[in-house]
Amino acid sequence: MSKPKTNPAKILAIAKRLAKKSGHFPTMQTLKSAGVFREVVRQGFGSYGGLEQALYKAHPEIFSLAPVQSLVTSAHRRAVGAVKTHKTFFVTTAVVGCSANLDMLQAMETFCNARNAEPLVLITADPASRQSPGGRGYVDTELTAYSVVTQALRINRNLSISDIQLSAKQIEPVLGLDRFVKQASSMIFASPKQRLRYVPTSPGKLPSALMGTGACTIPNYRPRTFTEARTAFMAAHDHVMGGVIVEVENDQIFHFRQVQFIGSGFADLGKWYDGDGHITEYRPAAAVLGDLHAGVTDAGARKFAYELFDLTNPVDIAIHDAFNGSPVNHHNKGKLTTRSAISATIQSEVGRLAAELDGFALRGKISLIDSNHNRWLREYLDRGDYVHDRENYRYAIQLVQAMHEGKDPLDWAIRQVAPKLKFRSLSGTDSWIVGKHELAVHGHAGPNGRRGASQQELERSYGRCVTGHVHTPGIFRGVKQVGTMSPLYDPAWMQGASSWMCTHALVYPNGGYQLINKIGDTWRLG
Repeated sequence: MSKPKTNPAKILAIAKRLAKKSGHFPTMQTLKSAGVFREVVRQGFGSYGGLEQALYKAHPEIFSLAPVQSLVTSAHRRAVGAVKTHKTFFVTTAVVGCSANLDMLQAMETFCNARNAEPLVLITADPASRQSPGGRGYVDTELTAYSVVTQALRINRNLSISDIQLSAKQIEPVLGLDRFVKQASSMIFASPKQRLRYVPTSPGKLPSALMGTGACTIPNYRPRTFTEARTAFMAAHDHVMGGVIVEVENDQIFHFRQVQFIGSGFADLGKWYDGDGHITEYRPAAAVLGDLHAGVTDAGARKFAYELFDLTNPVDIAIHDAFNGSPVNHHNKGKLTTRSAISATIQSEVGRLAAELDGFALRGKISLIDSNHNRWLREYLDRGDYVHDRENYRYAIQLVQAMHEGKDPLDWAIRQVAPKLKFRSLSGTDSWIVGKHELAVHGHAGPNGRRGASQQELERSYGRCVTGHVHTPGIFRGVKQVGTMSPLYDPAWMQGASSWMCTHALVYPNGGYQLINKIGDTWRLG
Protein backbone atom coordinates (compact mmCIF):
# COMPACT_ATOMS: atom_id res chain seq x y z
CA MET A 1 0.00 0.00 0.00
CA SER A 2 1.37 3.38 -1.01
CA LYS A 3 1.87 6.14 1.51
CA PRO A 4 -1.16 8.44 1.79
CA LYS A 5 -0.88 11.73 -0.05
CA THR A 6 -0.91 14.72 2.26
CA ASN A 7 -0.32 17.56 -0.20
CA PRO A 8 -3.68 19.18 -1.22
CA ALA A 9 -2.30 20.16 -4.65
CA LYS A 10 -1.24 16.54 -5.30
CA ILE A 11 -4.60 15.23 -4.11
CA LEU A 12 -6.34 17.65 -6.47
CA ALA A 13 -4.10 16.55 -9.35
CA ILE A 14 -4.90 12.87 -8.73
CA ALA A 15 -8.63 13.61 -8.55
CA LYS A 16 -8.37 15.62 -11.79
CA ARG A 17 -6.64 12.74 -13.60
CA LEU A 18 -9.30 10.26 -12.46
CA ALA A 19 -12.14 12.65 -13.35
CA LYS A 20 -10.78 13.21 -16.88
CA LYS A 21 -10.92 9.46 -17.46
CA SER A 22 -14.53 9.04 -16.37
CA GLY A 23 -16.13 12.49 -16.89
CA HIS A 24 -17.40 12.53 -13.33
CA PHE A 25 -15.96 12.96 -9.89
CA PRO A 26 -14.19 9.79 -8.65
CA THR A 27 -15.74 7.77 -5.89
CA MET A 28 -14.04 7.48 -2.52
CA GLN A 29 -13.15 3.90 -3.40
CA THR A 30 -11.48 5.03 -6.65
CA LEU A 31 -9.53 7.69 -4.75
CA LYS A 32 -8.46 5.11 -2.19
CA SER A 33 -7.20 2.79 -4.95
CA ALA A 34 -5.07 5.71 -6.19
CA GLY A 35 -3.62 6.21 -2.70
CA VAL A 36 -5.86 9.04 -1.56
CA PHE A 37 -7.39 8.11 1.78
CA ARG A 38 -10.36 9.62 3.59
CA GLU A 39 -8.32 11.09 6.44
CA VAL A 40 -6.00 13.05 4.18
CA VAL A 41 -8.98 14.31 2.16
CA ARG A 42 -10.44 15.63 5.40
CA GLN A 43 -7.12 17.24 6.35
CA GLY A 44 -6.77 19.02 3.02
CA PHE A 45 -10.40 19.83 2.08
CA GLY A 46 -12.52 19.25 5.16
CA SER A 47 -14.57 16.50 3.54
CA TYR A 48 -15.11 14.48 0.39
CA GLY A 49 -17.62 17.11 -0.71
CA GLY A 50 -15.04 19.84 -0.15
CA LEU A 51 -12.62 18.09 -2.53
CA GLU A 52 -15.44 17.64 -4.99
CA GLN A 53 -16.31 21.34 -4.99
CA ALA A 54 -12.65 22.39 -5.16
CA LEU A 55 -12.01 20.22 -8.22
CA TYR A 56 -15.14 21.37 -10.02
CA LYS A 57 -14.34 25.01 -9.29
CA ALA A 58 -10.79 24.61 -10.62
CA HIS A 59 -11.57 22.41 -13.65
CA PRO A 60 -15.30 22.49 -14.60
CA GLU A 61 -14.40 21.74 -18.25
CA ILE A 62 -13.55 18.11 -17.53
CA PHE A 63 -17.00 17.24 -16.18
CA SER A 64 -20.13 16.22 -18.03
CA LEU A 65 -21.89 16.29 -14.65
CA ALA A 66 -21.64 19.07 -12.07
CA PRO A 67 -22.01 18.46 -8.31
CA VAL A 68 -25.29 19.88 -7.09
CA GLN A 69 -23.57 21.08 -3.95
CA SER A 70 -21.46 23.46 -6.01
CA LEU A 71 -24.62 25.17 -7.29
CA VAL A 72 -26.41 25.68 -3.99
CA THR A 73 -25.36 29.25 -3.25
CA SER A 74 -24.75 30.79 -6.68
CA ALA A 75 -27.64 29.09 -8.47
CA HIS A 76 -30.18 29.95 -5.79
CA ARG A 77 -29.04 33.56 -5.77
CA ARG A 78 -29.56 33.65 -9.53
CA ALA A 79 -33.05 32.12 -9.19
CA VAL A 80 -34.06 34.66 -6.54
CA GLY A 81 -32.89 37.46 -8.82
CA ALA A 82 -34.84 35.99 -11.75
CA VAL A 83 -38.08 36.02 -9.75
CA LYS A 84 -37.59 39.73 -9.07
CA THR A 85 -36.92 40.66 -12.71
CA HIS A 86 -39.18 38.32 -14.73
CA LYS A 87 -42.91 37.66 -15.06
CA THR A 88 -42.77 34.44 -17.09
CA PHE A 89 -40.95 31.22 -16.21
CA PHE A 90 -40.37 27.80 -17.75
CA VAL A 91 -40.11 25.40 -14.80
CA THR A 92 -38.73 21.91 -15.35
CA THR A 93 -36.88 19.21 -13.40
CA ALA A 94 -33.49 17.57 -13.80
CA VAL A 95 -32.85 14.09 -12.41
CA VAL A 96 -29.34 13.82 -10.94
CA GLY A 97 -26.97 11.61 -12.89
CA CYS A 98 -29.05 11.85 -16.09
CA SER A 99 -28.12 13.58 -19.33
CA ALA A 100 -30.02 16.68 -20.36
CA ASN A 101 -32.16 16.52 -23.49
CA LEU A 102 -30.34 19.16 -25.52
CA ASP A 103 -33.12 19.43 -28.10
CA MET A 104 -35.62 20.21 -25.37
CA LEU A 105 -33.31 22.80 -23.81
CA GLN A 106 -33.01 24.52 -27.19
CA ALA A 107 -36.80 24.53 -27.64
CA MET A 108 -37.11 25.93 -24.11
CA GLU A 109 -34.69 28.70 -25.06
CA THR A 110 -36.75 29.47 -28.16
CA PHE A 111 -39.76 30.02 -25.93
CA CYS A 112 -37.84 31.99 -23.31
CA ASN A 113 -36.24 34.27 -25.89
CA ALA A 114 -39.63 35.00 -27.48
CA ARG A 115 -41.46 35.54 -24.20
CA ASN A 116 -38.71 37.12 -22.09
CA ALA A 117 -39.03 34.12 -19.81
CA GLU A 118 -36.57 32.67 -17.32
CA PRO A 119 -35.88 28.90 -17.16
CA LEU A 120 -35.99 27.46 -13.64
CA VAL A 121 -34.49 23.97 -13.25
CA LEU A 122 -35.47 21.98 -10.16
CA ILE A 123 -33.47 18.99 -8.90
CA THR A 124 -34.61 15.53 -7.91
CA ALA A 125 -32.72 12.28 -7.38
CA ASP A 126 -33.07 8.58 -8.03
CA PRO A 127 -31.94 7.01 -4.75
CA ALA A 128 -30.96 3.79 -6.49
CA SER A 129 -28.37 5.60 -8.63
CA ARG A 130 -26.44 7.24 -5.84
CA GLN A 131 -23.81 4.54 -5.69
CA SER A 132 -23.42 4.25 -9.44
CA PRO A 133 -20.79 6.24 -11.40
CA GLY A 134 -21.91 9.80 -11.92
CA GLY A 135 -25.08 9.33 -9.91
CA ARG A 136 -24.19 10.88 -6.57
CA GLY A 137 -25.63 14.43 -6.51
CA TYR A 138 -24.58 15.49 -10.01
CA VAL A 139 -26.46 17.25 -12.78
CA ASP A 140 -25.58 17.63 -16.42
CA THR A 141 -23.23 20.61 -16.81
CA GLU A 142 -25.46 21.90 -19.63
CA LEU A 143 -27.93 22.89 -16.92
CA THR A 144 -25.51 25.08 -14.99
CA ALA A 145 -26.18 27.86 -17.50
CA TYR A 146 -29.71 28.19 -16.08
CA SER A 147 -31.18 29.19 -12.75
CA VAL A 148 -30.99 25.91 -10.84
CA VAL A 149 -33.36 25.94 -7.87
CA THR A 150 -31.87 24.10 -4.89
CA GLN A 151 -33.96 25.65 -2.10
CA ALA A 152 -37.53 26.71 -1.48
CA LEU A 153 -38.41 29.70 -3.66
CA ARG A 154 -41.52 31.90 -3.50
CA ILE A 155 -42.76 33.10 -6.90
CA ASN A 156 -45.53 35.28 -5.46
CA ARG A 157 -47.72 35.23 -2.39
CA ASN A 158 -49.82 32.35 -3.73
CA LEU A 159 -47.20 30.21 -5.47
CA SER A 160 -43.93 28.71 -4.34
CA ILE A 161 -41.42 26.08 -5.41
CA SER A 162 -41.19 23.48 -2.68
CA ASP A 163 -37.95 22.16 -1.18
CA ILE A 164 -39.61 18.88 -0.17
CA GLN A 165 -37.35 16.23 -1.64
CA LEU A 166 -39.19 13.65 -3.75
CA SER A 167 -37.72 10.55 -5.30
CA ALA A 168 -37.61 10.62 -9.10
CA LYS A 169 -39.18 7.16 -8.94
CA GLN A 170 -42.01 8.12 -6.59
CA ILE A 171 -45.13 6.67 -8.18
CA GLU A 172 -47.40 9.51 -7.07
CA PRO A 173 -45.27 12.58 -6.33
CA VAL A 174 -48.05 14.74 -4.83
CA LEU A 175 -49.74 11.98 -2.82
CA GLY A 176 -50.01 12.90 0.87
CA LEU A 177 -48.76 16.46 0.37
CA ASP A 178 -52.19 18.08 0.50
CA ARG A 179 -51.88 18.74 4.21
CA PHE A 180 -48.71 20.77 3.77
CA VAL A 181 -50.33 23.29 1.47
CA LYS A 182 -51.59 26.36 3.25
CA GLN A 183 -54.84 27.86 2.14
CA ALA A 184 -54.52 29.82 -1.13
CA SER A 185 -50.88 28.80 -1.58
CA SER A 186 -50.00 26.55 -4.50
CA MET A 187 -46.76 24.56 -4.75
CA ILE A 188 -44.55 23.23 -7.53
CA PHE A 189 -42.54 20.08 -6.82
CA ALA A 190 -39.46 18.74 -8.54
CA SER A 191 -40.63 15.61 -10.35
CA PRO A 192 -40.16 14.05 -13.81
CA LYS A 193 -43.89 13.30 -13.73
CA GLN A 194 -46.53 15.84 -14.68
CA ARG A 195 -49.19 15.80 -12.02
CA LEU A 196 -51.85 18.27 -10.95
CA ARG A 197 -54.06 18.08 -7.88
CA TYR A 198 -56.27 20.82 -6.45
CA VAL A 199 -56.89 21.01 -2.70
CA PRO A 200 -60.34 22.23 -1.62
CA THR A 201 -60.53 25.54 0.19
CA SER A 202 -63.23 27.64 1.81
CA PRO A 203 -66.05 29.16 -0.28
CA GLY A 204 -65.12 32.25 -2.26
CA LYS A 205 -61.42 31.33 -2.49
CA LEU A 206 -59.60 29.56 -5.29
CA PRO A 207 -58.22 26.15 -4.37
CA SER A 208 -54.50 25.52 -4.02
CA ALA A 209 -52.71 23.50 -6.68
CA LEU A 210 -50.02 20.85 -6.25
CA MET A 211 -48.08 20.14 -9.42
CA GLY A 212 -45.14 18.14 -10.73
CA THR A 213 -43.28 19.65 -13.65
CA GLY A 214 -41.98 16.96 -15.97
CA ALA A 215 -38.28 16.69 -16.83
CA CYS A 216 -35.57 18.10 -19.07
CA THR A 217 -33.33 15.05 -18.59
CA ILE A 218 -33.44 11.77 -20.50
CA PRO A 219 -34.86 8.93 -18.39
CA ASN A 220 -32.25 6.54 -17.05
CA TYR A 221 -33.69 4.34 -14.33
CA ARG A 222 -31.66 1.16 -14.89
CA PRO A 223 -32.13 -1.09 -11.86
CA ARG A 224 -29.14 -2.43 -9.96
CA THR A 225 -31.08 -5.37 -8.52
CA PHE A 226 -34.00 -7.53 -9.58
CA THR A 227 -36.23 -6.01 -6.90
CA GLU A 228 -35.73 -2.53 -8.39
CA ALA A 229 -36.84 -3.57 -11.90
CA ARG A 230 -40.54 -2.90 -11.27
CA THR A 231 -40.13 0.65 -9.98
CA ALA A 232 -37.57 1.40 -12.69
CA PHE A 233 -40.01 0.28 -15.39
CA MET A 234 -42.83 2.38 -13.94
CA ALA A 235 -40.59 5.42 -13.52
CA ALA A 236 -39.47 5.27 -17.15
CA HIS A 237 -43.07 4.83 -18.35
CA ASP A 238 -44.36 7.84 -16.39
CA HIS A 239 -41.38 10.09 -17.16
CA VAL A 240 -42.58 13.14 -19.11
CA MET A 241 -40.24 15.38 -21.07
CA GLY A 242 -41.67 18.82 -20.46
CA GLY A 243 -42.31 21.59 -17.98
CA VAL A 244 -44.77 24.08 -16.55
CA ILE A 245 -45.08 27.61 -17.92
CA VAL A 246 -45.79 30.07 -15.10
CA GLU A 247 -46.96 33.64 -15.70
CA VAL A 248 -47.11 36.11 -12.82
CA GLU A 249 -49.53 39.02 -13.04
CA ASN A 250 -48.88 40.45 -9.60
CA ASP A 251 -48.17 39.37 -6.05
CA GLN A 252 -51.55 37.60 -5.89
CA ILE A 253 -52.41 36.22 -9.34
CA PHE A 254 -50.47 33.72 -11.43
CA HIS A 255 -51.25 31.45 -14.36
CA PHE A 256 -49.75 28.09 -15.26
CA ARG A 257 -50.06 25.46 -17.95
CA GLN A 258 -48.23 22.24 -18.78
CA VAL A 259 -46.23 21.56 -21.95
CA GLN A 260 -44.74 18.30 -23.24
CA PHE A 261 -41.62 18.05 -25.40
CA ILE A 262 -42.51 15.73 -28.29
CA GLY A 263 -40.23 15.21 -31.29
CA SER A 264 -38.52 18.52 -31.96
CA GLY A 265 -40.38 20.92 -29.69
CA PHE A 266 -43.52 21.66 -27.71
CA ALA A 267 -46.86 23.42 -28.12
CA ASP A 268 -48.19 26.33 -26.09
CA LEU A 269 -51.46 28.12 -26.82
CA GLY A 270 -51.53 27.16 -30.47
CA LYS A 271 -47.87 27.85 -31.23
CA TRP A 272 -45.02 25.40 -31.78
CA TYR A 273 -41.58 26.15 -30.31
CA ASP A 274 -38.68 24.08 -31.69
CA GLY A 275 -34.97 23.82 -31.07
CA ASP A 276 -34.01 25.70 -34.22
CA GLY A 277 -35.46 28.95 -32.95
CA HIS A 278 -38.62 28.65 -35.05
CA ILE A 279 -42.09 29.55 -33.81
CA THR A 280 -44.97 28.36 -35.98
CA GLU A 281 -48.72 28.02 -35.72
CA TYR A 282 -49.83 24.67 -34.31
CA ARG A 283 -53.57 24.23 -34.30
CA PRO A 284 -55.06 22.11 -31.49
CA ALA A 285 -56.87 19.05 -32.76
CA ALA A 286 -59.55 19.59 -30.12
CA ALA A 287 -60.54 21.78 -27.21
CA VAL A 288 -62.45 20.31 -24.29
CA LEU A 289 -64.70 22.73 -22.42
CA GLY A 290 -65.23 22.63 -18.72
CA ASP A 291 -68.77 21.37 -18.04
CA LEU A 292 -71.08 23.90 -19.79
CA HIS A 293 -74.36 23.71 -17.80
CA ALA A 294 -76.27 25.95 -20.21
CA GLY A 295 -78.67 28.19 -18.36
CA VAL A 296 -76.31 28.74 -15.44
CA THR A 297 -73.14 29.26 -17.48
CA ASP A 298 -70.97 31.98 -16.01
CA ALA A 299 -70.51 34.95 -18.36
CA GLY A 300 -66.80 35.21 -17.50
CA ALA A 301 -66.30 31.51 -18.25
CA ARG A 302 -67.96 31.95 -21.63
CA LYS A 303 -65.75 34.95 -22.43
CA PHE A 304 -62.67 32.96 -21.42
CA ALA A 305 -63.61 30.09 -23.73
CA TYR A 306 -64.25 32.44 -26.67
CA GLU A 307 -60.89 34.16 -26.17
CA LEU A 308 -59.01 30.87 -25.87
CA PHE A 309 -60.64 29.39 -28.98
CA ASP A 310 -60.24 32.57 -31.03
CA LEU A 311 -56.53 32.53 -30.17
CA THR A 312 -55.82 28.84 -30.77
CA ASN A 313 -58.46 27.94 -33.42
CA PRO A 314 -59.16 24.30 -32.40
CA VAL A 315 -60.54 21.93 -35.04
CA ASP A 316 -63.05 20.24 -32.72
CA ILE A 317 -64.76 21.33 -29.52
CA ALA A 318 -65.95 18.75 -26.98
CA ILE A 319 -68.72 19.86 -24.61
CA HIS A 320 -69.54 18.04 -21.36
CA ASP A 321 -72.81 18.50 -19.45
CA ALA A 322 -74.13 20.80 -22.15
CA PHE A 323 -77.65 20.61 -20.68
CA ASN A 324 -78.04 21.75 -17.10
CA GLY A 325 -81.44 20.13 -16.64
CA SER A 326 -82.85 22.20 -13.79
CA PRO A 327 -86.52 21.38 -14.61
CA VAL A 328 -85.79 17.62 -14.71
CA ASN A 329 -83.23 17.38 -11.93
CA HIS A 330 -84.09 14.24 -9.96
CA HIS A 331 -82.19 15.59 -6.96
CA ASN A 332 -84.94 18.19 -6.58
CA LYS A 333 -87.80 15.69 -6.64
CA GLY A 334 -90.04 16.29 -3.64
CA LYS A 335 -88.37 19.62 -2.80
CA LEU A 336 -91.35 21.92 -3.22
CA THR A 337 -89.60 25.19 -2.36
CA THR A 338 -86.62 24.42 -4.57
CA ARG A 339 -88.79 23.41 -7.51
CA SER A 340 -91.03 26.46 -7.17
CA ALA A 341 -87.95 28.66 -7.48
CA ILE A 342 -87.01 27.15 -10.87
CA SER A 343 -88.24 29.57 -13.49
CA ALA A 344 -86.99 27.68 -16.54
CA THR A 345 -89.04 25.13 -18.44
CA ILE A 346 -87.53 22.28 -20.42
CA GLN A 347 -88.23 24.14 -23.65
CA SER A 348 -86.71 27.42 -22.47
CA GLU A 349 -83.58 25.65 -21.19
CA VAL A 350 -83.17 23.89 -24.52
CA GLY A 351 -83.38 27.30 -26.16
CA ARG A 352 -80.62 28.63 -23.90
CA LEU A 353 -78.51 25.60 -24.74
CA ALA A 354 -78.99 26.12 -28.48
CA ALA A 355 -77.88 29.75 -28.08
CA GLU A 356 -74.74 28.68 -26.18
CA LEU A 357 -73.90 26.07 -28.81
CA ASP A 358 -74.33 28.60 -31.59
CA GLY A 359 -71.52 30.71 -30.11
CA PHE A 360 -69.14 27.74 -30.04
CA ALA A 361 -70.16 26.45 -33.48
CA LEU A 362 -68.58 29.59 -34.93
CA ARG A 363 -65.24 28.50 -33.47
CA GLY A 364 -65.03 24.80 -34.30
CA LYS A 365 -66.92 21.55 -34.90
CA ILE A 366 -68.86 20.82 -31.73
CA SER A 367 -69.61 17.43 -30.21
CA LEU A 368 -71.85 16.88 -27.19
CA ILE A 369 -70.32 14.27 -24.90
CA ASP A 370 -72.73 11.82 -23.29
CA SER A 371 -73.05 13.18 -19.73
CA ASN A 372 -75.17 12.64 -16.66
CA HIS A 373 -76.94 16.02 -16.90
CA ASN A 374 -77.76 15.39 -20.55
CA ARG A 375 -79.18 11.99 -19.58
CA TRP A 376 -81.50 13.51 -16.99
CA LEU A 377 -83.97 14.46 -19.74
CA ARG A 378 -84.25 10.90 -21.04
CA GLU A 379 -84.54 9.53 -17.49
CA TYR A 380 -87.24 12.09 -16.65
CA LEU A 381 -89.26 10.94 -19.66
CA ASP A 382 -88.64 7.25 -18.94
CA ARG A 383 -89.94 7.62 -15.39
CA GLY A 384 -93.08 9.36 -16.64
CA ASP A 385 -92.45 12.33 -14.31
CA TYR A 386 -93.97 14.64 -16.94
CA VAL A 387 -97.44 13.24 -16.23
CA HIS A 388 -97.63 15.35 -13.08
CA ASP A 389 -95.52 18.24 -14.42
CA ARG A 390 -98.01 20.92 -15.49
CA GLU A 391 -95.39 23.35 -16.83
CA ASN A 392 -93.66 20.80 -19.07
CA TYR A 393 -96.37 18.22 -19.91
CA ARG A 394 -97.21 19.27 -23.46
CA TYR A 395 -93.59 19.72 -24.52
CA ALA A 396 -92.62 16.45 -22.87
CA ILE A 397 -95.23 14.60 -24.98
CA GLN A 398 -93.33 15.74 -28.09
CA LEU A 399 -90.05 14.52 -26.62
CA VAL A 400 -91.56 11.14 -25.77
CA GLN A 401 -92.77 10.80 -29.36
CA ALA A 402 -89.23 11.52 -30.59
CA MET A 403 -87.92 8.82 -28.25
CA HIS A 404 -90.44 6.33 -29.66
CA GLU A 405 -89.02 7.13 -33.10
CA GLY A 406 -85.54 6.15 -31.87
CA LYS A 407 -84.20 9.69 -31.47
CA ASP A 408 -82.28 11.11 -28.56
CA PRO A 409 -84.71 13.59 -26.97
CA LEU A 410 -82.10 16.27 -26.22
CA ASP A 411 -80.56 16.07 -29.69
CA TRP A 412 -84.02 16.24 -31.27
CA ALA A 413 -85.07 19.20 -29.11
CA ILE A 414 -81.98 21.24 -30.01
CA ARG A 415 -82.47 20.63 -33.74
CA GLN A 416 -86.07 21.78 -33.52
CA VAL A 417 -84.99 25.06 -31.95
CA ALA A 418 -81.91 25.57 -34.13
CA PRO A 419 -82.28 23.56 -37.37
CA LYS A 420 -79.20 25.18 -38.96
CA LEU A 421 -76.92 24.52 -35.99
CA LYS A 422 -74.15 22.03 -36.84
CA PHE A 423 -73.28 19.62 -34.05
CA ARG A 424 -73.28 15.93 -33.17
CA SER A 425 -74.32 14.04 -30.08
CA LEU A 426 -72.19 11.12 -28.90
CA SER A 427 -73.75 8.17 -27.14
CA GLY A 428 -72.40 6.36 -24.10
CA THR A 429 -70.97 3.63 -26.32
CA ASP A 430 -69.12 5.90 -28.74
CA SER A 431 -65.36 6.28 -28.86
CA TRP A 432 -63.71 9.46 -30.10
CA ILE A 433 -59.91 9.43 -30.23
CA VAL A 434 -58.29 12.81 -30.89
CA GLY A 435 -54.60 13.51 -30.43
CA LYS A 436 -54.09 10.06 -28.85
CA HIS A 437 -56.71 10.86 -26.19
CA GLU A 438 -60.19 9.42 -25.69
CA LEU A 439 -62.58 12.39 -25.59
CA ALA A 440 -65.97 10.60 -25.48
CA VAL A 441 -65.82 9.87 -21.73
CA HIS A 442 -67.53 12.16 -19.23
CA GLY A 443 -66.60 10.30 -16.05
CA HIS A 444 -70.07 9.77 -14.58
CA ALA A 445 -70.24 6.10 -15.52
CA GLY A 446 -67.95 3.74 -13.66
CA PRO A 447 -66.91 0.21 -14.62
CA ASN A 448 -69.42 -2.62 -14.53
CA GLY A 449 -72.44 -0.35 -14.29
CA ARG A 450 -71.30 1.52 -11.17
CA ARG A 451 -71.83 5.28 -10.88
CA GLY A 452 -68.76 7.47 -11.01
CA ALA A 453 -65.22 6.53 -11.92
CA SER A 454 -62.01 7.37 -10.09
CA GLN A 455 -58.93 8.61 -11.92
CA GLN A 456 -57.32 5.20 -11.50
CA GLU A 457 -60.37 3.48 -12.99
CA LEU A 458 -60.49 5.92 -15.91
CA GLU A 459 -56.82 5.26 -16.64
CA ARG A 460 -57.27 1.50 -16.48
CA SER A 461 -60.31 1.66 -18.76
CA TYR A 462 -59.27 4.26 -21.32
CA GLY A 463 -55.58 5.08 -20.91
CA ARG A 464 -55.11 8.63 -22.14
CA CYS A 465 -58.36 10.54 -21.87
CA VAL A 466 -59.85 13.96 -21.10
CA THR A 467 -62.93 13.87 -18.89
CA GLY A 468 -65.31 16.23 -17.06
CA HIS A 469 -67.97 15.63 -14.43
CA VAL A 470 -66.12 16.44 -11.19
CA HIS A 471 -65.61 20.18 -11.88
CA THR A 472 -62.12 19.85 -10.37
CA PRO A 473 -59.30 19.85 -12.94
CA GLY A 474 -56.42 17.47 -12.53
CA ILE A 475 -53.71 15.39 -14.17
CA PHE A 476 -53.22 11.79 -13.10
CA ARG A 477 -50.85 10.06 -15.48
CA GLY A 478 -52.84 9.72 -18.73
CA VAL A 479 -56.09 11.11 -17.26
CA LYS A 480 -56.81 14.83 -17.58
CA GLN A 481 -59.91 16.40 -16.06
CA VAL A 482 -61.42 19.76 -16.97
CA GLY A 483 -63.36 22.08 -14.65
CA THR A 484 -66.73 23.78 -15.01
CA MET A 485 -68.30 26.84 -16.64
CA SER A 486 -70.95 27.12 -13.94
CA PRO A 487 -70.42 29.34 -10.86
CA LEU A 488 -67.51 28.00 -8.81
CA TYR A 489 -69.53 27.78 -5.64
CA ASP A 490 -73.11 26.59 -5.73
CA PRO A 491 -74.73 26.18 -2.29
CA ALA A 492 -77.41 24.03 -3.88
CA TRP A 493 -74.78 21.41 -4.66
CA MET A 494 -72.22 21.70 -1.90
CA GLN A 495 -71.68 22.54 1.70
CA GLY A 496 -68.21 23.56 2.81
CA ALA A 497 -64.91 23.60 0.96
CA SER A 498 -64.59 23.42 -2.83
CA SER A 499 -61.92 22.63 -5.42
CA TRP A 500 -64.00 23.66 -8.47
CA MET A 501 -62.19 25.62 -11.18
CA CYS A 502 -63.03 27.09 -14.57
CA THR A 503 -60.59 25.07 -16.67
CA HIS A 504 -60.54 24.03 -20.34
CA ALA A 505 -58.18 21.64 -22.13
CA LEU A 506 -56.33 21.79 -25.43
CA VAL A 507 -55.32 18.54 -27.14
CA TYR A 508 -52.75 18.67 -29.94
CA PRO A 509 -52.41 16.25 -32.90
CA ASN A 510 -49.15 14.77 -31.54
CA GLY A 511 -50.72 13.86 -28.19
CA GLY A 512 -49.60 16.95 -26.30
CA TYR A 513 -52.12 18.66 -24.05
CA GLN A 514 -52.66 21.70 -21.85
CA LEU A 515 -55.08 22.60 -19.06
CA ILE A 516 -55.87 26.32 -19.12
CA ASN A 517 -57.33 27.93 -15.99
CA LYS A 518 -59.32 31.11 -15.49
CA ILE A 519 -58.04 32.98 -12.44
CA GLY A 520 -60.27 35.89 -11.51
CA ASP A 521 -60.97 37.71 -14.76
CA THR A 522 -57.86 36.54 -16.64
CA TRP A 523 -56.33 33.32 -17.92
CA ARG A 524 -52.89 34.34 -19.24
CA LEU A 525 -50.40 37.16 -18.90
CA GLY A 526 -51.22 40.01 -21.26
